[in-house]
Amino acid sequence: MQRMQKKYMFSFWVSLFVGVIIFVPLQAVAEVDLASKIVAQQTDIQYLREQLAELRTVSDDLRQKVQALESEVAVLQKNILTTKGIRSEDATNTDVYRNDPVPIDKTRSGVVKAETLAGEIPLTSSKKTTSIQQPAISVLSPEEQAYEDARVEFEAEKYAIARTSFSEFLKKYPKSKLANNAGFWIGETYYREKNYDKAIASYRQVIEQYPEGAKVPASLLKMGMSFQQLGDLKKAKILFTTLIEEYPKSPEATNAKQRLDAMSH
Repeated sequence: MQRMQKKYMFSFWVSLFVGVIIFVPLQAVAEVDLASKIVAQQTDIQYLREQLAELRTVSDDLRQKVQALESEVAVLQKNILTTKGIRSEDATNTDVYRNDPVPIDKTRSGVVKAETLAGEIPLTSSKKTTSIQQPAISVLSPEEQAYEDARVEFEAEKYAIARTSFSEFLKKYPKSKLANNAGFWIGETYYREKNYDKAIASYRQVIEQYPEGAKVPASLLKMGMSFQQLGDLKKAKILFTTLIEEYPKSPEATNAKQRLDAMSH
């Protein structure tokens, strides 16, 4: 009997020992696995915090850009609304570059010379009076000639040279009736070179400096087109809408409406 009890007790202690040997490593493994999960979760939380901070920075930057755009548009609208006596545009004229006192002969890429005016000059004699056709040639002033030369350079696609010539013209003749045209053409040189940021700055300068000039609608249109080329469709739409509202009968407004319709599809 005692022998059986001893055998039973021996089996009990052996089972207990084996259980402890097995349980303790399993518990240790479980603890290590839990610690790894905690570390992984903490890493994920830190990453999410960094991403949230970055998104907040981007959101603040976008908000500032929108506010700057709204201020910029407000200034342009104020300049336009306070302008008095702006000439109404001919709705049938589809040339953005119209109203230049010195027109362009685009078929020859040069400047059209002043029209020859024919007049009858009577000549008297003892027998009869006769009349002959005598041309009266209009001579350009130094101011008009300087502007004409710059336009010739533009039409020859010498944009950098033309830009310099127009800039020198503005320095020499700041009060000229051609000044707003010269400023517009400076913007056009940048636009043709696909330097849209500088083109926008030039068109804006025309609007601000010559609010009563004939190039305001064209400058608004080309500003919108420049933003469109840069992919900033929001600013483009604002400028096209402003143009349509302020100059509804102008050909530029028709162009702007077509562009808005195309952008909405």
